[in-house]
Amino acid sequence: MTWEIASVVAESVAPILGRKIQTRLTPADIHKAVEQGLKAALMREEPLAPEQRLFYYSAPDAIAFFLEDFFQDREVQEELHKPLQEDNKIPLTPLLVEKFKQVASNYAPTQPQDSFILPWMETFVKTYSEKTSSYLEFQLTKENYFLQISNRVDEVKFAGMLVGTQDGNHAVKLDQIFVMPEVEVLHPPSSQRPVEFWLDHPQIALPSKPWQPLRTQTAQQKTLAQSLLAVKTWQATSTKSRNVMLLGAPGSGKTTLMNYVAVMLAQKQPEAIGLAPDIDWLPILIDIRDWVEYSDISILEYARQFAEKKLLLKSLPKGFFEHWLEDGRTVILLDGLDQVTEPAKGEQVVGQIKDFIQQFPNNWEL
Repeated sequence: MTWEIASVVAESVAPILGRKIQTRLTPADIHKAVEQGLKAALMREEPLAPEQRLFYYSAPDAIAFFLEDFFQDREVQEELHKPLQEDNKIPLTPLLVEKFKQVASNYAPTQPQDSFILPWMETFVKTYSEKTSSYLEFQLTKENYFLQISNRVDEVKFAGMLVGTQDGNHAVKLDQIFVMPEVEVLHPPSSQRPVEFWLDHPQIALPSKPWQPLRTQTAQQKTLAQSLLAVKTWQATSTKSRNVMLLGAPGSGKTTLMNYVAVMLAQKQPEAIGLAPDIDWLPILIDIRDWVEYSDISILEYARQFAEKKLLLKSLPKGFFEHWLEDGRTVILLDGLDQVTEPAKGEQVVGQIKDFIQQFPNNWEL
């Protein structure tokens, strides 16, 4: 019940807070910060004796209505804006307590005592301020993360003859030359699925695919890879599945297509690959060929090491990837599964991937 109240109130309040100021935080970040602050304040009271609880005599619906009114107050919103603007200011708890009492006077003739309101408000302010500070740090880190992704994968090098004074080795941006390939959407019978992990998930096969049983696939449909992550691609088999497997011969463009997906997200163009443009997406790059060399680390730890060592990010803040993973706002790019040739190692890798996806459901896996 605590979580439901926090979620309902945050859903109502967060859009208003985000509209009235300029902030790096997304609407989802603000919603999450308000929700976490309310949850902490409400949960603080659960171990207390009933008569010591601030909302002891209130029904859940009444609590939600009251809190919505409280957060609609102009002065309350001005205080809540402070930690959203990167100047390390926190809301004034005494002012919020007074506003709380003013709003409460419209609901009950008897005013709650300060000794009940103050610890509740202190818990909310502390958690809300900590979360907004963390989320601002995440957004700043994300900008650098996107820049490094673009620097690493958004460059295609060509080697050729030296002509005149031009250097035969030069590079261009991937998004300038990328041609969206045509793919087939395949839903194979269970006996012909190449990897057990991908059960009940649609697959995307690139041209020149070597896997012979593909000829007997059912429900084949050719489409541009631009719709790779569009709802229509995966909804045919499951309204909840967001896992897509790319099949194709070596050199058919699987890695290049994944790099293109990463670049489009880093350039904040999710609509180019069929994703909703109003969601704050984060790509996570997993080179399975590299990861299997580190048998003692999780996928999440590998993603962190990849970002810090190969993308040259000095230090990722704690909880960076989890912030997006927990909300289902990541596209996890798993490249090189077909190059794990040892059966035992392959089963181990698939098992770890499956556990990871179950831990963080509702994200896209490609």
